[in-house]
Amino acid sequence: MKPFAAVVRFIWQGVNFPRHLIGGHLARGDSTSISSLGKGEGAVIQVDGTKVAAYKDDEGIVHAVSPVCTHFRCVVHATRDLAEQT
Repeated sequence: MKPFAAVVRFIWQGVNFPRHLIGGHLARGDSTSISSLGKGEGAVIQVDGTKVAAYKDDEGIVHAVSPVCTHFRCVVHATRDLAEQT
């Protein structure tokens, strides 16, 4: 990435941070259910009114954690296919 483009991206992310922080807490989780996740898939979903970041590993075991970032307290986002992030 060129230096100017990096600076523009950095500024844009800073401008969007408050919207992302507040919006993540106000938005509902994905309507996906844990049982509908395929192996290697994950999503931020609603479980009994609480957001949960859930991932189903290659053995079919579901791992669920809080989707709230411990650094800035914002809600993280996950792609449906987490393999594309590696």
